[in-house]
Amino acid sequence: AGLAFLNTHIGASAAFLTWIFCEWVFEKHATAVGGAIGGVVGLVGITPACGFVWPMAAIAIGGVTAAMCYGALYVKKLLKFDDTLDVWACHGVGGAVGAFLTGLFADGYITTGTTQGDAYNLFNGAFYGRPILLGYQMAAIVISIGISVTQTTLILLLLKYTIGLRVSEDSEDEGLDRSVHGAESYKQPGLNGSIHGMDVFNM
Repeated sequence: AGLAFLNTHIGASAAFLTWIFCEWVFEKHATAVGGAIGGVVGLVGITPACGFVWPMAAIAIGGVTAAMCYGALYVKKLLKFDDTLDVWACHGVGGAVGAFLTGLFADGYITTGTTQGDAYNLFNGAFYGRPILLGYQMAAIVISIGISVTQTTLILLLLKYTIGLRVSEDSEDEGLDRSVHGAESYKQPGLNGSIHGMDVFNM
């Protein structure tokens, strides 16, 4: 449990640093929001692995996950699909990358306390002599994608033919706080401004 706790923090921290580095390289400035997103995708990526890998592997998993998720945001912009909260880019891609890397970095000694026997070999990843675990992880990723796509499609169809999937363009332009909820969440006197190149409190 202690190792899982440590790896969770290390993975998230590595992802945080990787994300703001990517922002600095590709967008010429790092943002607080970007750092927060990096931390979240790090948590997503390290979750499958936290109890099965060593801290150095947690650094690698956090960093690779953040880089892949950052790239996925560009794919989303290129394909122009509607994912307002970046669920696919952050949680979908992050979870898949974390699961894949678990199949590489898992060390059976962590869960068994020994370096011998079938139990030890059962939990070893590809870097520890058991590449079949990577195959199992890839199969689990494919199955998870299939379940997610199927269930999401059913939910979207249900919404489409009941309350509808989207609000009107006028409502989007006005802002959902005002058009749907009849209130403004962030606009307060004296708080309009910019932080790290982003407009804040001025919606």
